[in-house]
Amino acid sequence: MNHRSRFYDGVERAPKKSSGSGSVRGWLALTLLLGIIFTLSSVFYVWLRIQQIHEGYRLAKLQDEYAQLTSVQRKMRLEWNRLQDPYFLEQLARERFGLNPPSKDQRLLLR
Repeated sequence: MNHRSRFYDGVERAPKKSSGSGSVRGWLALTLLLGIIFTLSSVFYVWLRIQQIHEGYRLAKLQDEYAQLTSVQRKMRLEWNRLQDPYFLEQLARERFGLNPPSKDQRLLLR
């Protein structure tokens, strides 16, 4: 029996590469790629967090503005209702404009 025949099964095998520079380059490229992905993800996360904080401040400002406008609207409705009150209008006509109810001789009857 031949020494070669005992281990040779008929399949040609490619010669083994040395575990030198090829695998180190692969690991280095993979590590570099993962580092870049991690860095970009971190920057994106920080940017999103800053945007969230800015939007929170903007929302608080808009809520304050809404509260002020609601207060103004409430005051305007009260003023509108007061100006539509006939008793207030009569008092305003007497005091501010010097008007009095018409006397009997100032009235005209229309048919």
